[in-house]
Amino acid sequence: MRRRSAAGLFVAVGMCGVVVAALARDLGEGSHSPLPASTTSTATPQITPLEGSLREVNLATHRATVSGANGTSWVVVLDPAVTTVWEGSQRCNLAQLKVGQRVKVRSMAKDGRPVARSIEIQP
Repeated sequence: MRRRSAAGLFVAVGMCGVVVAALARDLGEGSHSPLPASTTSTATPQITPLEGSLREVNLATHRATVSGANGTSWVVVLDPAVTTVWEGSQRCNLAQLKVGQRVKVRSMAKDGRPVARSIEIQP
């Protein structure tokens, strides 16, 4: 009786060794492809500077319209978690933005929309 159980144990251990060896061989050959480069890269978002005057500020919809010198205008999203407002070296809140102020806006594209990262109120 003892002889049969020992033989069964050796067969079970032998089968586990075969499975482990097969897995190690498959992993060593590179059968698992790495992730595509687009999902593994951590590209920094491109920040676009805009200069002009505030034509419209709507804090309810979190949007501001900045008109440039040559008649172009941009609508940027004001995200309270991302956007910082500066007047000189002093940090302000979004409520201090007024129509007609000259501003320098640094924005980045997020979900296909320009989101303001920082707004610097010019003198």
